[in-house]
Amino acid sequence: MIRMALLLLLLLAFPVAASTPGHFEQRAAKIEGVDYRYQLYIPGDLKASRNPPIVLFLHGSGEKGGDNQAQMSQGLPP
Repeated sequence: MIRMALLLLLLLAFPVAASTPGHFEQRAAKIEGVDYRYQLYIPGDLKASRNPPIVLFLHGSGEKGGDNQAQMSQGLPP
């Protein structure tokens, strides 16, 4: 019983690091003088030495537009 109490006390004494939430960054690529805007998702637990997989989301016509936000209603963002 005392061992369990000590273990519980030790676990409570050291806070557990919460994982950082991911976020989106707005970016643009200029091709022949035209800016093509896109959103890049950066995972919160991304390690610099790790090669993460790439997911390309090709949205449908319902998410088209020039505001770079309409495509955020489908796919990875929700």
